Amino acid sequence: MNWRKATQTICTNNHKPLGMELIPIKKELTENEAFTGDPSCQEIGDMTVDYYKKIGFVPPWIGYFAKQNGHFVGSAAFKGPPVNGVVEIAYSTFEPYRNRESEQQFVKNW
Repeated sequence: MNWRKATQTICTNNHKPLGMELIPIKKELTENEAFTGDPSCQEIGDMTVDYYKKIGFVPPWIGYFAKQNGHFVGSAAFKGPPVNGVVEIAYSTFEPYRNRESEQQFVKNW
């Protein structure tokens, strides 16, 4: 992964690989109205905000929800800023979208 390119792309706030949009998970739960009403996002949103309290909130090295065709299909996050030029990511595809094309697109574009 070219993390500089990934950072520049995410920072433009219009990263839509193959129709997929990344929605940043912000520092405070009250700032995350874009997904708080979606039950599939609640637990991951809560855990991500708690994780920020441990490692810090350093955009663009944060968590994101992936939205495709108007539906949240999963989440992905940097586990922190680069260390020695390397980033580590974590991702999850929501159950209804596992083993489908959207999951492959999600991983491929991260």
